[in-house]
Amino acid sequence: MNTFFRIQPADRPNILNPENQTSTSWNDLGDDSRVRKGISVCDSREELAEYLAQVGIPFDGDWELLEVTGSYSEDDDEDAHMGCSLIYPDAIISREILDDGFIEEIMDAYENLEPAWA
Repeated sequence: MNTFFRIQPADRPNILNPENQTSTSWNDLGDDSRVRKGISVCDSREELAEYLAQVGIPFDGDWELLEVTGSYSEDDDEDAHMGCSLIYPDAIISREILDDGFIEEIMDAYENLEPAWA
């Protein structure tokens, strides 16, 4: 079974409910044409940290880190070129509030990014 990682607001509706298994851009202003089937994930915690180091999603201490299992969606994530996939989650393996340890992983990933001009 494949496992995946994501962050989300701790008060997000239950992602195991099929009605809540959709994604939009995190900076979307209500454009329903951009709704995709599935939730955004990365294949590993390290890949998630690298992704977050690049995109600047404005998360805070009320967000959580999830490890989930699931099957791939037929839709593509808008950030597939950065390692994100869309899945239909079927179980939550672990859930933890974002803490300084994961924030440090993101900062380490940022420091290891290749500059765009290199």
